[in-house]
Amino acid sequence: MIQHVVDKSLRVCERVILVSGYRGEELEELFSTYKKVECIRNEEYKRGMFSSIQTGAALVKTPWFFITLGDMPAIPVTIFTRLAEEADRDKRTDIIRPIYRGKPGHPVLLRRSVAATIREQSYEADMRTVFSVHSQKFQRRILNLDVDAAGCVYDIDTDSDLNADPKVSGE
Repeated sequence: MIQHVVDKSLRVCERVILVSGYRGEELEELFSTYKKVECIRNEEYKRGMFSSIQTGAALVKTPWFFITLGDMPAIPVTIFTRLAEEADRDKRTDIIRPIYRGKPGHPVLLRRSVAATIREQSYEADMRTVFSVHSQKFQRRILNLDVDAAGCVYDIDTDSDLNADPKVSGE
């Protein structure tokens, strides 16, 4: 599943920062031949997903970057493209996220300045905290982009999730 997500991301991104924790050596081996994938181990992965986001944010070099999860294989590539098209349209916008039927989803597109806000937070924080802190501190906008792609909110945490919605398409 993670290989599918990375391969799809590489269709629109120059580089993927893959943050691993538990069983990280397996992911590092799987992606060892991928020149555009940078694997980094989050030694603090037991602290939760936000600590992994912080680990990856420390390596961001581009003006904009996506955050997405490895258990979301049904995000259409077109969503990445659509979010990217919105970047720099409004110089006051630093955060662009898809909204499917009122629910925030992935991927989220962030201006590089948000990476610093991510790193400054406690590992107990979450992205909602980052969005709030960043937008208030810097008077920046969050663009919520309505999309018609259930894959933006469909993640696979259990075997039943894997079979939950056969209509969700990854393309």
